[in-house]
Amino acid sequence: MNENLKDKRGIVFSLLIASFLASFLGSAINIAIPIIGKEFKLDNVALTWLNTSFQLSSATFLLFFGKLADIKGRSKLYYLGISVFAVGVFFLFSLGTIYFYFSRELFRV
Repeated sequence: MNENLKDKRGIVFSLLIASFLASFLGSAINIAIPIIGKEFKLDNVALTWLNTSFQLSSATFLLFFGKLADIKGRSKLYYLGISVFAVGVFFLFSLGTIYFYFSRELFRV
């Protein structure tokens, strides 16, 4: 019974981390939009695309990866998603061009 409770707590904790990271990243993009605009001298259209690409990539791949998780296994796809997210965050902090920020949204799935 104790091991079962530990397993459930571990699952809930890992899901809470993933949920927090997704909402934190969305909020961080909204907060950083004015700074990104000043840094890269972007107009409002390009800044709007930054937020739109974030939301569009999330909505586009949600159903596809949900079905893929049903087929291949949820835990395998979860670990793959967290790994891709970590690599994307590493590249985000490594590179500093606006084109990379736009392409980074494809990794946020």
